[in-house]
Amino acid sequence: VVIVSLVITLSLAAIHLRYATKVYQASVKMLIKDDTNNMRRSSQMLSNMQEMGFISNSTGIDNEVEILQSRILALEAVKDLKLYVGYKLEGKVKDQLIYKTQPISVDLDEEHLNLMNDEPCVFSMAIKREGGEYKVEGTILTEEGKIPINTSFKSLPANLETEKGKLMFMPNPLSKNELKERDLLVTIYPPKMIASKYAAALSAEPTSKMTSIALLTLKDQDANRALDYLKQVAICYNRQANEDKNEVAYKTEEFINGSLEKINAELGVTEGKLEDYK
Repeated sequence: VVIVSLVITLSLAAIHLRYATKVYQASVKMLIKDDTNNMRRSSQMLSNMQEMGFISNSTGIDNEVEILQSRILALEAVKDLKLYVGYKLEGKVKDQLIYKTQPISVDLDEEHLNLMNDEPCVFSMAIKREGGEYKVEGTILTEEGKIPINTSFKSLPANLETEKGKLMFMPNPLSKNELKERDLLVTIYPPKMIASKYAAALSAEPTSKMTSIALLTLKDQDANRALDYLKQVAICYNRQANEDKNEVAYKTEEFINGSLEKINAELGVTEGKLEDYK
């Protein structure tokens, strides 16, 4: 009895280890450049720009940590990496998650992809290779109901017009795998939905009170995907910071040019009055 129980326990443990969903943790460190001191040392005119509605990009590492965890930044990273599209290979017991190595990449046109955030819908489809053709079957789940997807292609790339946008099917140059025995399962979610998930899962905190280094940590079912996301968040953060600085510089230049034009006009009037007096 003991031996039978032991065999059963070990078998169940082996099955659990084989099919349990694995979760990986990835971490990166980011140096946050604090421009607060530089802003304080700037001229009085530039410091007064805040009164006109201009705010410096960096006001301390705590604020920057909040920005790193924001949904706006998460949405940029998700769209850049196309994480709103999920891929799996159909399995007998459990479907296998794949990242970057899918034989076929699927995407939705930009216009309808943005519309998904306001009019949520989910594309779910299976792609199989049969008789020299690519067969696509699935549904578009909307608030009104389900819209069927049923088509086939002889070659790739190929497009499919649907009620919710144009689907694009392309061979993945990064993949060495071919679509053979198992179906490729593809799901397209609203980008905001996936961005909310990643924003909630991301942990950002200063490494210490004496430094301006932030530690970003993320748990995900794919280790490479987690690391790619953290790197992309850093890229999006820097891009957003540069855009903010460029906007402040542009508005500063606009303000200075406007002030100079006003001064020149006033000087012209003063010189005219002086000539009249003489």
